[in-house]
Amino acid sequence: MVTSHRPSPVNYPPLDGSLFLPELLEFNAQHNSDVTFFVYDTPDSSDLVSITHLDFYQACHRAAQKIRPGRAGTGKDIVALLGNFDTLLFHTVFMGIIFAGLVVRGCFLISCNEKALIIVKPFPMSPRNSAPAVINMMEKTNCHRLITTRNSLGSLIDGIKTDFASQGTETSQLQIDEVPALRDLYPALVRDSPNQAFFPYLPPTSRSSENDILFYLHSSGSTGFPKSIPMTNLTTIHWCLTRK
Repeated sequence: MVTSHRPSPVNYPPLDGSLFLPELLEFNAQHNSDVTFFVYDTPDSSDLVSITHLDFYQACHRAAQKIRPGRAGTGKDIVALLGNFDTLLFHTVFMGIIFAGLVVRGCFLISCNEKALIIVKPFPMSPRNSAPAVINMMEKTNCHRLITTRNSLGSLIDGIKTDFASQGTETSQLQIDEVPALRDLYPALVRDSPNQAFFPYLPPTSRSSENDILFYLHSSGSTGFPKSIPMTNLTTIHWCLTRK
């Protein structure tokens, strides 16, 4: 449930490699459940709403279910995340893709005039990229699925579909989905919304290794098409260590 509350003491998770990024979120949901993770300014109110670690964790499970219902299909597929999202929605969908056993493809995402570094096995991409640049990155990583915001990026998405077809590839091989709605991931944010039961997403059948790719970043592309940069579970933990 999304609530406002007093600060609680933080129980810090181990960063010795025993827990990977998705497991760190689970640790925080269990041991820091009521600690504020995000503060959200609701559009129809001047009130600030605290999003706790537990709220965020459960929303990521809902996002995973929206993106890959019941773990259907093939795991480890790469998903490009390309759109104009607010910070809360972006990070929730980003982790939802990881929870779903998929890989995020990404670099810089422009959101509310801010740059947010993308850090998951999904592949987040900047909407400032051209259609050929997006196609190039998708081809380099064998990515055939795109989660986006069509209303704000309609011309770019149309260009991607056109370029995809012009290269002799069937457009049916390109899956384009709209990003899940914030109200579906955080139902408590909706005024007068009834309490909804939480159903955890199906867990993976086996644990990934430290050298498995968790997500992709991409370079700035200042000297050519952006380059895809794979980031492993271990690299991500090292990043956490540098920010202690």
